[in-house]
Amino acid sequence: HNDYMEKVHEHCLQTPQFADIMVTINN
Repeated sequence: HNDYMEKVHEHCLQTPQFADIMVTINN
């Protein structure tokens, strides 16, 4: 899942709103 998270992180840098979604999933 590391590769997936790295891609998600890169995407978050371009899409701040997406970070909120990941936070919800992680919690």
